[in-house]
Amino acid sequence: GVQRLGCKCSLTRIYSYHYCVRTAQVPRLLESPCCIDPCPQSSNMPVTIQNRCNKAWGMLLSVAIIILCRSSVSARELSKAAETVRPSLHLKLAELPRPDPSQAARMARWLAHTLDWGTLAVTRFKDHTPIAGAVSFSDGRPDSPSGRLFFYLTPMDELLHNLHHSPSAAFTVTEAQRLPQGCGATDPEDPTCAKATFLGTVAAVPEPDLDLSRQALFSRHPAMASWPEGHGFACYELHVAEVHLLDYYGGMKVISSQEYYGASPEDLVL
Repeated sequence: GVQRLGCKCSLTRIYSYHYCVRTAQVPRLLESPCCIDPCPQSSNMPVTIQNRCNKAWGMLLSVAIIILCRSSVSARELSKAAETVRPSLHLKLAELPRPDPSQAARMARWLAHTLDWGTLAVTRFKDHTPIAGAVSFSDGRPDSPSGRLFFYLTPMDELLHNLHHSPSAAFTVTEAQRLPQGCGATDPEDPTCAKATFLGTVAAVPEPDLDLSRQALFSRHPAMASWPEGHGFACYELHVAEVHLLDYYGGMKVISSQEYYGASPEDLVL
């Protein structure tokens, strides 16, 4: 049968509706209001009508399959690309040299470039309580680290809904997330397993930077290009005001916006 919008109907039921109407018999509705059951005497439906129904169903099914296949080609190709690109990219990024703990700003930039997801925390505008969620991000193409944190968000996500009311946010990443092995046997909360929280405000990417942000995001997350247009996905950026970094014993380090963006990215290029 055909399943659509929660209804389970056979196409024979739909076509037999016309036969029932022509023979002045009233069709009977099923539990699902969009499904029409054949009239009680449909078992007496002439074989010719039944054959027409079957042929029509076969033709409709063929057309539907063709349409679905054509519409899903790009999505399949992008998904396949993601399956092959992301693992190899992770392996390449894993080769980038880890900065010394004495270079706090460079460490923050290293985390921003070698990781591709983190936890975005915002404030609920209704009761001012914190909420957070995992989101993908990119600071640029693999060969172009910029330190700018780009996101691809939808208004269907409560995070963006609340950011429209209060743009302040905190974005946390940890070295433990790095593939293929993160911090190894070291516990993620151990100070030597580097972690950073980027504090600032989130805003929509302006028109002049849209291509840059899309390239940054789609090069690291190919599947994003096939996400539903109807969900309103758009590019956003966290404008970093300061970074709280913990990458060694001795306490947290506070990095200013100028220090963070000004750190040399020369060792972060593949």
